[in-house]
Amino acid sequence: AIISISLISSVSIIPLIHKIGIRFNLIDKPDFRKTHKGKIVRLGGLGIFLGLLFGLIIIYLLKGQIDFLSLEFKDILLLFIGSFCFLTIGLIDDLVDLSPYVRLAFQFLLTIILFSQGLRIEAIDITWLNSKFNYLELNQLSGIIFVSIWVVGLTNAINWLDGLDALASGITLIAIVSLSCIFITIEKWELFFICAAYCGAIIGFLRYNIYPAKIMMGDCGSYFLGSSLGILSIIGLSYESNIDKINTDILLETIKVFPIHIALIIFFVPLFDMTYVVSTRIIKGHSPFFPDRNHVHHKFLNKGINERSTSIILFSISILFGILGVFLFGIEGKVFFFCGALIILLISFLYLLNLKEYLSPDQIQNNKD
Repeated sequence: AIISISLISSVSIIPLIHKIGIRFNLIDKPDFRKTHKGKIVRLGGLGIFLGLLFGLIIIYLLKGQIDFLSLEFKDILLLFIGSFCFLTIGLIDDLVDLSPYVRLAFQFLLTIILFSQGLRIEAIDITWLNSKFNYLELNQLSGIIFVSIWVVGLTNAINWLDGLDALASGITLIAIVSLSCIFITIEKWELFFICAAYCGAIIGFLRYNIYPAKIMMGDCGSYFLGSSLGILSIIGLSYESNIDKINTDILLETIKVFPIHIALIIFFVPLFDMTYVVSTRIIKGHSPFFPDRNHVHHKFLNKGINERSTSIILFSISILFGILGVFLFGIEGKVFFFCGALIILLISFLYLLNLKEYLSPDQIQNNKD
């Protein structure tokens, strides 16, 4: 029911947003980095947000009737208000084209505020290293830095993926479904229902965003989805652990531990793309915000793969890593390293494989045209 309400809401609202965008000329103009040829309205993220809003209202109404909805209301507010504020930054950028440094400054400031209100990580899970230590404890300063980099990094990683029709929204949908599987496993039903609302809203948007797209999510949409992934992963994947205290009156202290290895696997595609692009630009002596065609999807396009096939390839990789992340949740030691070796093998294979050899010259010429 929650998925259906969010889906129907976004499907119904997006055409209205499209008309508003056309009327006020709120469009995304093509350039050398973008694949679409015409002018497309770039406010589709508002449709995703409003679709989600109706889904969350249903969750709130059901909370009094279902006794296993136990998520603290403060956590819901952190997720909803935090992602809405990121959406607002993106919307302003869609309207007036902010400087990337101004956007980044506002994003970090907002994340620090969220940290002060309870969005915290106090330790990082390192059980996967199979060492005598189970976690790396963070002090307040390092905690602020980590949470800021994590949320802002994911926000911009999803934003940078929004270069092909349905790519950013599709990758986000896959990541949220993966998180949903984990939330079911650990019986965090309230987060599962929230993910269901996200899924419905995104699927409704995909109705208009699949190639050839009729509307784009814009920075407001990518910032909203990226920040949602960052905040949701911290709230949902973190678990409480007791630690021994030395030279204090308190023998045990409860801290929030974040399993970063699981999150990195589930969000592998956007994080890998961002890391590759930033490192490439820095090596070339350019600003990390220097516009170019070095994104992963550009690499496939340059090989002669069409847009639809490129999206399917990246969706498949994201699904593979999503399944792997769900499987590895709670697994320690040698099994994790074995799966890590398979990941490296897959990346190496994709890098070495010359996909152009499998395409006919006519296909390559058509894609270039």
